[in-house]
Amino acid sequence: MRPYRYLLSILLLGLVACLSKGIAQTIPNAGFEDWPGGVLSGWTTSNSPPTYVNVTQSADKHSGSWAVMGTVADVGYNIGYPPSMVTDPGFPMNSRPAALHGWYKLSLASGDMFSLVVAFKTGGTGVGGGSLPLTTSTSIYKEFVLNVGYSGSAIPDSGYITMNIFGSLGYATVGSFFLVDDLSWGTATAVKEPGAGTPARFALEQNYPNPFNPTTTIGYGVSGEKNGSGVSGQGSSLVRLSVFDLLGREVAVLVNENQQPGQYRVQFNAQNLSTGIYFYRLQSGSSIATKTLTVLK
Repeated sequence: MRPYRYLLSILLLGLVACLSKGIAQTIPNAGFEDWPGGVLSGWTTSNSPPTYVNVTQSADKHSGSWAVMGTVADVGYNIGYPPSMVTDPGFPMNSRPAALHGWYKLSLASGDMFSLVVAFKTGGTGVGGGSLPLTTSTSIYKEFVLNVGYSGSAIPDSGYITMNIFGSLGYATVGSFFLVDDLSWGTATAVKEPGAGTPARFALEQNYPNPFNPTTTIGYGVSGEKNGSGVSGQGSSLVRLSVFDLLGREVAVLVNENQQPGQYRVQFNAQNLSTGIYFYRLQSGSSIATKTLTVLK
């Protein structure tokens, strides 16, 4: 009987290890089904009753019974208070997920942005993460994939997920909202790099790594301004790449010069900035693009 007992013990140890690994990677309330007393379990939200409640449960779900809904609340004087939610404190981790998957609906006024951020720490130090800004409204559920990057080979011991709505530079618009459901870890999507023969176009890439401490790289593309006949020219244009805090204050200028059409990369050192979410904006002629980055110290 000993061989069978030995085999059984090995199987039990393997089962415990698999269960422990699954538990350690579980996103809190990932399907947003748990709302004891109408309060979202596993997440800290921006709700401040009775003044405003802008993160609520919704029957407009992707699956199950509920989804989470965040709406920019009206706090008077035409000022919108944006919804935010975060898994605080962080949840335990013991692996390096490639991407966060989920399903969403958006109704965003022009200039508003829905931002998802994933951050991983080991021993209190940031070791990886990613962010995904979304600006296009959709009335049907669509899947998002937020790719995750890592610095070094450390295995995270804690994870954090944040969701927010921001105005591009200032307050968000009252009534803008998001619906999110069915979060999970999954595979990453391929990132396409422009080829040598790709025509220069105006584009702002997501910084990498993100979140970061203290340096990150931002890629962007500059296209020639169109001439009177509608054909893109080959001359240089004034390019400005700046970083702003959530109050719309410019905290860094990374580029402010004339540049020829082409692809560029610039390194940003946030050593003097506090932990938090910031905007970075690219402007070239009449073209403007904005994304978010996360400083994690």
